[in-house]
Formats: sequence, structure tokens, C-alpha cells
Amino acid sequence: MGADRTRRVLGMLGLLSLCALQALWPHPSVEAWGRWLTQPLGMGLRPLAGWFLGPSVHAAGPTRALLPSIAELERRLGSPPSVAGVAWLEAPVLSRAEVDFQISGGLAQGFFPGLPVVFGGSYLGRLETVEEDRSWVVLASAADRRTGLALVGEDGGALSALAIGRGRHQSPVIAYIGPRTDPVPDAPALWRPRQEDPPGLARAGFEVGWLRELGDLARGDFHRILDLRLPLGAGGRVWVAVGAVPANLPRVSRANRGPARPVLRRDAVFGDAVACAIAASKYPWGAVLAQNRVAGLVIAQEGRQLWVLRPGPVLRAEGLAWDPDSQRLLDPADAGEHALHYTSRWESAPRGLPLGTLAEAPVAWVEPMQVVAE
Repeated sequence: MGADRTRRVLGMLGLLSLCALQALWPHPSVEAWGRWLTQPLGMGLRPLAGWFLGPSVHAAGPTRALLPSIAELERRLGSPPSVAGVAWLEAPVLSRAEVDFQISGGLAQGFFPGLPVVFGGSYLGRLETVEEDRSWVVLASAADRRTGLALVGEDGGALSALAIGRGRHQSPVIAYIGPRTDPVPDAPALWRPRQEDPPGLARAGFEVGWLRELGDLARGDFHRILDLRLPLGAGGRVWVAVGAVPANLPRVSRANRGPARPVLRRDAVFGDAVACAIAASKYPWGAVLAQNRVAGLVIAQEGRQLWVLRPGPVLRAEGLAWDPDSQRLLDPADAGEHALHYTSRWESAPRGLPLGTLAEAPVAWVEPMQVVAE
């Protein structure tokens, strides 16, 4: 009896030691074996757990009206004014960094380095690198990027100036100002095109940012900077100044969608912040939709099983907000109770998925459901 007990104790200690080692230094083959071993048990327990969680898992909630798409709002705000000799070509943004964008469209659309890029009445930068079907836009804030400006002088006339970018986390510095008079501080700075640009661009009055004065002239640390105002909508699409509209327009990515069903509306560890759903396919999904709104963003996926982060303050803080009163896209921190909130880019989830308003009740974890991904 003593020997059997010792063997059982040693075996248990060995098993616990293996579990501890796997937790600290996980091995893929051991994890795969563990999932295979527990999968039959999980498939049997999930429906039972869903049953005990209550009828809200199964009951379908009311269907809400569709919110305006973020693409529609961006086109409304971002379409630039008509300029003689210029055709504006809309280009979806594929990825966005602090000092450059990657956009759809390239040599096949007649793009070449140096073409100006705008959003609405704002100048953003120029094309830098152009490939067959994609290009990179370098913003005015990029290091050593020189941008011509037209400032308002104290005598009411226009002053020529030059802004030099200083890279991330620093505003461009105003390196040269025409000698006639001083500029008016805290006034808009307009973009001054190059000589090779179409003349109509200068008359359109594209804004780059605002002139700011910092430091003290008496102490010798006085300088002027360009306070850039990058429009929020420019994270989704921009407009490139081309000579003519090409036969092949920039490719617009279409979201992949599929059916899904809820499994668990709360997690044993994270509570109501995390839920679980089953998709119809093993495609790498990015978000789950219900009642025409985001029900959750996918944070982990195993086959068809999805664990999602439910909507909350964190998702709204990282997204966008549309104020129907002022007709503007706002930072969520500046939005009111009735502003329409949308997601920003999240892993493989498309940009601009509707989150609803702060005044609305949270999206119920119910059928019918959809999964979506870029």
C-alpha cells in the first residue's frame, strides 16, 4: 500500500511539474495534443453552458437601422474642390504610419513620384515610392521634407515660407520666411505648390496647418513651427492629383463576410468583456456583427471558434466618431452622447465598422450574427 501511494504521489507531482513547465515554456506539439484530447469534451459542454447562461444567448434582438458607412462620410468630407487641369483620383489607404501612408493605386493608374495628395481642403504630402498597384505618400511632417507655404503677413499680404519636417513627435519648423514683413501668428498656413504643379492648385487654397510661435526672442530661443492638422478621414482614403482619370481605377478591397452563431456570452476569467462564437468557416475573421453593429472584435481564433472583445470604452477610444450636428469626424474623446462611433483599423477587421452611439444599449450577444474580415 505504501509503495502504491508513493507511486501515485510521484506520478501526480510529475504531471503537475509538466503542466507548470508547459505553462511557463509552452510547446506547440503539447498544446496541439491537449486541444485534441479535450475537444470532444468541449464540444459537448459548450451547448450545455449556453443553455445555462439563459435565453438571451438564443433569442434574437430587434434589428437596428443601418448607420451611414464610414466610406460615405469620408467621401462627403474628403472630395477636393474642382481645379482646372487636375483630375482627382480617390485612393483607399491600405496602411497608415505617423509620417507616411500606403495607398492603393500605382503605375497602372498613372501615378508617379511627386504627385500631390489631399483630403478635402487639406494638403497631406506627395507620392514618394510608386509600384504597379500601390504607392507611398510621404507627409509634410516627415524628416527633411520641405513644403512650400503661403502665410498671412501683418500687412495683410501673402508671405512665401518654407517648412522642414522633423519626423515623428515633432512639428515641422518654419525655416524661411519672405523678408517683407512678419507673419501673423496662429493663422492658417496654406500650401504653396511647386512651379511644375498645375497653376490651379495654388488658387484652390489647400491648408497645411497653423503657424505657431514658440519661445522668447529676448532669450534667443524664438522659433516658428507648423502645427499640422491631419484630417481624421484621411486614414481611410485620400485624393491624388492626376492629369486624367485612368481606365483602371485603384483597387478597393471588399470585406469578406460569413455566418456565425453565439456560443458563450461571457468568459470564466474575463467575464462580460470577452465572449465566444462559432463561425461557418476557418477564415481568419476580424469582427463579429449583430443587430447591424459590432458585437465584438476577434482577439483569438482556433479553427472556427472565435474569442472576441466586446465593445466598450477602449474600442471607442481607439476609433472615430461622426457628429451629425456639426457634420464632422471627431476624436471619440470630443464626441457627444449622440455621435455615431466607428472602429479604426484592428488586426484583420475592416476600418469603419459601426459601434453605435453612447446612448444606445450594448449589442446583445444573439443571433443572427455575421463575421467579417478584410
